[in-house]
Amino acid sequence: MAGLHGGGAYPVWARDGRELFYASPDGALMDVSVQLTPGFSAGAPRVLIALRGFFVNPANRAFDISPDGTRFLMIERVGPAGGAGTGMVVTLNWTEELKRLAPARR
Repeated sequence: MAGLHGGGAYPVWARDGRELFYASPDGALMDVSVQLTPGFSAGAPRVLIALRGFFVNPANRAFDISPDGTRFLMIERVGPAGGAGTGMVVTLNWTEELKRLAPARR
């Protein structure tokens, strides 16, 4: 990905294959439109959001895109950067909690 905003890491294809999302070296989530036929070509990259304040794992991608391509899942950093976490919240039966908080419309 050299040349696209100074490089990048952790690329993720949009489900429709027309966009590529990646983390830039300067801490932004980037988006670039691509065409695969007749050959590969990429549009101008654009910044979607700054990743500052979000957990960044140097070994693995720390974000993902929803199947419909409208949302991103990221881990928000809590506490000082680089510091050890103080705890974790685990929600059991989260689907029931979701139903309670956002009941289906009929």
